[in-house]
Order: sequence, then C-alpha cells, then structure tokens
Amino acid sequence: MEIFLKRAEKPFKEKIGGEKTNIIFNNLKKVLHLIPGEYSRTLGSEIPRLLFKYSQNIQQLSNESIEGILNHFLVFSMCLKDLANQNIKQVNQNIINRSKSKIRNLSDLLHKFIEKAKDGNIIQKFDSFGDILNFMVGVSQEVVQLDEFSLFIKRAMDNFKGKFDKDFIKSFSDNLSKSLNNIENALKDTIDSDIVKYIFKFSQDISRLKLDNVKRNLNSILVFIQALTDTKGKNKNQLDQEIIRRSKNKLGNLFDLFKLFLEKTIDNDIKEPVKNIEDILNIVLGEEKEYVKFTDVGGFLKRVEDKYARLLGDFKAEVMINELLTSLSEMPETHGSYLASDISRFLTKYSETMNNLDPKDIELILARSLIYTNSLKELTDLNKEEINQFIINRSKRKIRSLFDLYKLFLETNKPIFIKSINPSFDEIVEYTLGKYEGPKIIEESSNIHDLLADYHEEIPFSKEHSNWADAINLILTRYIEILPNDKGDRIIDELWNNKYPENKIKGEFREKILELPREDERVFMFRLMNILTRPILKDKDEDNALTGSVAFVILGKILLEIYSGRNPMIRAIKVNQLLKDRKFADNEKKKIIDEHINSIIKEDLNAIKKRTMIVRSIIPILTIKGFYIQSYDINRKKYPEIIVDMFKDVSPLEIIGKESLKTQKGINTLGNINTVYYFIDLVKKFDKYFFKEAESIPLDSVKKRGILSEYFKTLFDLYENLEINKFYDHNIIASDRLLYIYVMKYLYEPSKKSFKLIETFLEENQDFIKVKSMDYYLSQIKKKESKMSIDQLHRDIQNATTEGHEETSEKLTRLKKMLDQQKLDIERFRFMEDLYNDSKEIRPILEARIIFSRTLLTFLDIVKDINRNLSAVFPQYLTNLSEFTTEIDKTHIEIQKLRNKKLISPAEYYETNNATEMSKNKLIELTTDENFTNHINNMVIAYDNNSLYQEYVDPTSLLEEDNEPIEELNPLEKYFKTYFEELTAVPSTNSINKFMEAFNFWLKDEILPITYNKAEQVLLKIVFNEIKTKYLSELTFKVI
Repeated sequence: MEIFLKRAEKPFKEKIGGEKTNIIFNNLKKVLHLIPGEYSRTLGSEIPRLLFKYSQNIQQLSNESIEGILNHFLVFSMCLKDLANQNIKQVNQNIINRSKSKIRNLSDLLHKFIEKAKDGNIIQKFDSFGDILNFMVGVSQEVVQLDEFSLFIKRAMDNFKGKFDKDFIKSFSDNLSKSLNNIENALKDTIDSDIVKYIFKFSQDISRLKLDNVKRNLNSILVFIQALTDTKGKNKNQLDQEIIRRSKNKLGNLFDLFKLFLEKTIDNDIKEPVKNIEDILNIVLGEEKEYVKFTDVGGFLKRVEDKYARLLGDFKAEVMINELLTSLSEMPETHGSYLASDISRFLTKYSETMNNLDPKDIELILARSLIYTNSLKELTDLNKEEINQFIINRSKRKIRSLFDLYKLFLETNKPIFIKSINPSFDEIVEYTLGKYEGPKIIEESSNIHDLLADYHEEIPFSKEHSNWADAINLILTRYIEILPNDKGDRIIDELWNNKYPENKIKGEFREKILELPREDERVFMFRLMNILTRPILKDKDEDNALTGSVAFVILGKILLEIYSGRNPMIRAIKVNQLLKDRKFADNEKKKIIDEHINSIIKEDLNAIKKRTMIVRSIIPILTIKGFYIQSYDINRKKYPEIIVDMFKDVSPLEIIGKESLKTQKGINTLGNINTVYYFIDLVKKFDKYFFKEAESIPLDSVKKRGILSEYFKTLFDLYENLEINKFYDHNIIASDRLLYIYVMKYLYEPSKKSFKLIETFLEENQDFIKVKSMDYYLSQIKKKESKMSIDQLHRDIQNATTEGHEETSEKLTRLKKMLDQQKLDIERFRFMEDLYNDSKEIRPILEARIIFSRTLLTFLDIVKDINRNLSAVFPQYLTNLSEFTTEIDKTHIEIQKLRNKKLISPAEYYETNNATEMSKNKLIELTTDENFTNHINNMVIAYDNNSLYQEYVDPTSLLEEDNEPIEELNPLEKYFKTYFEELTAVPSTNSINKFMEAFNFWLKDEILPITYNKAEQVLLKIVFNEIKTKYLSELTFKVI
C-alpha cells in the first residue's frame, strides 16, 4: 500500500502542487487504515494500486479533474467506514439491486466513481456511503436496508394483508417496533429475536384461527413485550431461574413463559393491568403466597424474624432479613439450591442461642451473612465440585465447602476488616484464609505450569505458558520480599480513613487524595498508585514507604489471582483431571483432550499477560522511589521479551550518588554553550563575508592571513565538536553539567578580546560594501601608503582652499570624501592589526586548553564507569584533586553493598572494580603532572572571572503550570520537559504555554520576534530546530 501511494504522489505534485497533494495524500493514508477489516483485505490494497494507475495518465487532464480524482479516492475510502456492520455480500447485492445490475460490486463501483471525476463530474454531498450510491445510480425509492427484525416484521405484516385492514396492520407494526426498542438492555438480542421470529411463523398459520383470537394474541404479544421494559433489574438468567422455580420446573425460560402467556390469553381478554414482568408471572403462574414464598429458605428466617426483632428492633430486623432473603434468592442456582437452605437453617439455629448476646454481635452476624451471599453472585461459571476443590486447596484442607467458608468468615475477627463496601468473593477468601504467603503455597497447590512440566513436547503451547508463569512468579515474589513496611501500612490506613495530617501532603495532591473512592479497596489502591508516580507527601521517606506498601498490596493481589485465585485453581483442577483421562485415552481421544487443555492454557496465559501489563506499569514507579530487585538473571533465553524489557534500563547503580545531582539542578548548560556558539558564529560570518579569495593579497599580509586562518580553523573545529551532550568524543551527561561550564569558560577566556573586536566591527559595518578584502588591511606597506595618501589629501584640501574654492564646491567635496575613506581604512588597518596580534598569542593557548579539556573528560569517562553520578561532585575537589579518591572509595563501598544484596551482576561488579582501580591510578598520574595541575588552577580562576550566560535558572522565577500529566492531549509537553533547562533560561519560553506559543509562531516561517536578544535567538533556534525534527517525524509516523 505504502509503495503505490509513494509512487503515485510525485505525478500529482507536479500537476497540482506539493501542498494540495500532501494534504489529500496524508488524509488518504489515515483513512485507508480505518477501512473495516472485511473490506481492508481487498479495497485496502486496490485503492492505492488504482490511484497509482491514474497517476501515470494525468498529463492531459485539467487541474480541476485531477483534484476531483484525488477527492473521489478520499471520499470513497472515508465512506467505507459506514459498512462496518454489513458483510461484503450484502453490500454487493445492494449495489446490484440499486444499479439494476449495471454495477456488480464495490470494486466496480470504485472504478466508475473515479471515472466520473475524470470526466469532470464531482460529487458535492458525501456524508455517507449511501450518498455515493445516490450519486452513481440515483436516489432509491427504498434506500433503507432492512435488518433482521425489520425483515421478519415486514414479512409478517405482508402475511396479515387481506386478513386485517391497513390501519390495524400499521398500528400493530408501529407499536411492536416501539415496544421492542424499549425493552431492558439486558434482554435485547435474546428474547426479542425469538418473539419476532415467532410472530412471523404465527402470521403464516393464521388462516386456521379465528380473527378475534388472532387479534387477541397480537395484543397479548404487545402486552408481554411492554412488560419487558421493567424486569426489576433482573437479567435473562435471573428471570429464567425465577421462572423455573415458580413453575416448579415445568417451564425452562422466558420464551416458554411467553408462549404459555399467549395460550392463557387466546380465548379471553387480559383483565388485570400489566406493568412489569412480575404481573405476567402472576397471570401465568398465579400469585406467590407468603407461606409458599418462604416454605424453605424464607420460611426458616421468617419464622424467627420476631426473635431478631426483639433484640434489634422491628424495623432493623425486617430490613436485614428481607435484604438477606433477596440476596439468597439471587444466588446462582448451582449454589443457591443447597447453600441458601444451609445458611437460613444456620441463622435459624443461631436465633435460639442469642438471648444473652450483645445486639451489636447479632447485627454483625446478619451483616456478614449478607456480605457473603452478595459475593456469591459472581460464581456463575463454577459448579459445586469445582468451587469446593478450590476451597480445599486454598485452605490447605482445613475447610471443604462454601458453607464451611461461610462459618469461618463469621468467626474470623481481625483488627482491620475488608476495606471495600461490597467485597468480592476473592476478598472474602483472602480475609478469611489469609493473604498469599509466597512460593510455598504454589508448591503445595497444583498449578497449570507445574502440572504440564513434563508435557512441553507433546503440548507445545505449555512451554510458552511456563515461561510467562515462571517469569512473573520470579518478579512478583522478589518484589513482595522487599516491599512490606509498617510505616507505609500505617499511612495507607490513615489515608483510607482521612486521618493522615493534611499538612504533610503536598498542596496539589490534597484534593485528589480526598477524592479517592473509599468504597472499593482495589480501586482505591490503583488510583493511589497512579498518583504516586510523583512525590505526594512532603516527607520523602514516608512517600517511599507509602509507595512500597501500596505496591505490595497490588502485587500481592496479582500474585494471588495468578496462582492461588479461584479461577487459576479451578483451571488447574480441570487440567489435572484431563491429564488423568489422557493417560488411558486412545490417539483420537487424546487429540480432543489436548485441544481442551490448550484452550485452558490459553485462557490462563491471557489472564497472566493481562496482569503482567499492570506489573509493567508499576515497576517504573517503584524504580523512581528506589525499590530494586535482582534482575540481571532475567534474560531473553528464559523469559518473554516484554518481561525482559521491563528491566532493560533499570539499574540500582543509578541511586548511588543521586543526591549529588542536586548540585547540577538548574544549571543552564545550553544557555552557556549557545553564547560560545554566538561568538564563534560571528567569527564565521566575518571570515565568510569580509575576505575575498579572488583578490590578490599583498605579499606582506600572506603570512599574517595564514596565522589568522589557523586561529579561525581552531575555533571552527571547536564549534563543530561543542554540543549540549557531547564534547569531541566525550558524552556529556547530567552529572557533568557544572564541570562542562568550567570547561566552556576556560575555552572562551583566551578569545574574549577577539570576540569583542569582531562583534564591534560587525555592528559598525552591517551595511559595509566590500570594496577590498580584509587581507588588504593586514599589510603594513598598504597602511603606510594609506597614511601618505591622507597627508597628500590634507595638502590638496589646503591648496584648494587657498585657491578660493568654496566648502561646497565639487573639488573640495570630492577631496574630503576621499579623506574620510582613507581615515576609515586606517581604522580597519588598526582593527586587523589588533586582531592579528591577539590571534597570534591566542591560538597556542586555545589549542593547549582544548587538549587539557579532553584529557580531563577522558578521566571523567573512567570515573563514570564506576558510577555515572560520581562526576557531579568532582568540581568540589578541583582545588584539591587528590582528595577525590575519598569519593571514589565511598562509591565503591555502596556498590559492594548492592553486590551483597545480589542487585547487580558479578560482571557489573567486576567492571566497576576495574574502573575504580583505573580511576585511582589515573588520578595519581594527573596530580603529579604539573602542566595538568596548572591548567586546573587556571580553569578555576577563569570560571570565577568570566560570565557567559545566566548560569542557573531560578526555580522561583518560573511560572507554575498545571502538574496533571497531559501527554495524550498535548504532544509538546514532553519536549518542554526534555529541554526544560534551556527553555526556562529565556523568560519568553519559561512555561509550557509560553513555549507552545513561541514554538508555533516560529514553526510557520522559522522567524523569532525581534524582542529576543542575540544569545536568546541562537539558543532558541537550536532548540526549536531539534524539536521540529522530532515533532514532525512523530506526527508523520502517527499518520502512516
């Protein structure tokens, strides 16, 4: 696709211009990626091919026709999205019908649609695919395509013609459609489809029925459908269970109720008002009497309700018992058939022993019973045996059933109850049986990857599952070992209960923490972790402790869900049984079993991958807050690539010396480097525009010109090798910034006078017409000639005045003009003499300083091999270099601690150990080198005595911006953060809003406002050019 589009683009650009072509092609590329899947396989490639074909034959076409062709391609591609819900056969059939077989399919339509544009017939209205059809074949008398419901209803209405008058048919059809649209969302595409099909079938058999009965039946259908608009919040499964129970297993589902309702009302009109599904149930199955309603579950509890009322009060007892009865009735039939009765009997028996109990304890029993029964609603996919096996495994065989778990839940009393208002079944299991304790439980309870350890060859998919399971188990268990801390747990509880001191929370986060949902612990923890991407507490230690505790809760739950959760245990139980069956199965049966096992493995693997994404989002937060695990043994040979990549750039070595980076904070490196750029740019401009190679050079200035050129060459070479993050072949990182400014000032100092001379000269000669090359002004001979000319001109002027010439006479005016020019030349001779004399002295000094700077940075490269942050403290030891070994030793001790904790690999430790020895030896060598130490002393003096640009950005001068992450909404946000130091050095770009305004202004014509000074202009042009390259390439990538 991309190849054909690229090849097609050039001919269109040549005909209608690059701007129009780029706009249409960029939009077309976006739209082609949005073509629905079924159409993408054919038209997604055919459209670019056809476009390329047309591009080869547009030379003779008018610009209007060419633009029309491109627009028709774009319109056709855009309108294909309307076909997402239709299959290609339906669309092609519709095209054939609408065109009366003149157009056979979508491809045919595309070709004819483009040909129309070629002929100059351009579509004007194109809101949908239907507009293209209307444009090609005219407006249809029946444009609307009928869906399944409409089709069955229409056919049914056709069958009613001749039996009923038009008004009755139209009224019934309208009411039916309206009623079907209003039924509960939970029932749509289920019972409504069955009813519509029933109506169509019924319409085919009405000839044998009386018309009155048919009308009565049709009316009953409408009544039943209207009742489905209010099901009291029950979904189809719950209604089906209610129907089974109420009918004593005579009816199986809602459609059975519908058919029986029609049978009961075919001979008699409906007399009772019908407002909801309960009224239908009462008409068909009779009203459920109180004593019937509570014969079993309700009967036990209703009979002892008065006992609870005496101790809790009538109102409270009635409400709690009724809520419990409702919850018991809504339990899945699989478990409710036995457990509801067990719980009601237990509470009945409990009522006989509660006379001497505290009412609070009684209320607690009922409340917990309600919490437990409500949690069971989610167990719709597990049968009794599966859930009981899960409980046996999870409890280490201490309890054996749901009812045992219920009783243990009532007895369990911990200082902190489940935080969620509506706890899930898994949360109740965790509260009752304890949190996941680590690898021991995994070994004791069967899990899929252990069960399939010997089947990797026979069931290949099990190998991938094992790799994922082993990797995530390794990561989670390592984090769980290091994260728990009492301080963090205390802060979590205080935040949950809004008791944590507000003055200890950073102002911008106070409201966000108050808004965290307290009704669901899981949501609370995830939202809190999301906020913890930045420090939210003023005390750094408390903030880190809180992060650790929140991560422990989340990762612990994930580990529980993956290995000891209900679903994975059930899957393991199924796999275990299938493996037993597999041992005695023949080849054909074994194949079926393997397919079943593979489907279970895939389900379990998808669950692991889903939770891995959560882990992946948490690891960067833990890394920022200083939590590291052993990760050097996590490699691609053993584990999935996505898991290995989580730790690709994570190194605990980065935390060593991190505090020392504060000394580099706010250093305006780019502002200073751009000042050096500015002055060398002036030299480049002077060299380029004020020397003419074509002119003959006076012989006595040739050598001087050579010396000056060598000096310029040294400056230009420095310019080419001076970057924000690189100096010659030495990388400059955050920890080098302060020392880098030392180096820049040291290199700038010798040329300071020359820079000032050239800057002044350029300012005075902006409109200078270059009559002579500046080489001329290096000549002493020409200088003497110029002085002699001045003397002669003075004599000529004096003679002209004696002869009586007026001041305004032509002769005197000419002579004075020549004298002014000669005087100006003398100034240039003096300027070039000063510049030459200065450069003759500067060049060897500058070259020596460059060599020194490279030697110094070579030493720091070795130091950074020990630890990348170590160079940040080096400037503190410039006046006493030998003492820097103490910092090297301290850093090496910290690295040894990491090695002892197994947080770095033996290879990393070996490399840092070597770098430590090398750096010490190199330091001894340098400190004994008198030339090097002299340079160090001179560099310190140069740093104190010279000012390039504002060295530090004052954080208090920056305008505060909204700290909410806005990367999705504002693609320039990340560039503001990347170039924060440079942009905030200029007042007009020191906030995100100001930066965006300035950048967008510059992006149009690459022009900056004249209010910026020279240094600011140079700085911003470099930064904006870098941003432009990245920003536009990113936009192009997104479009492609």
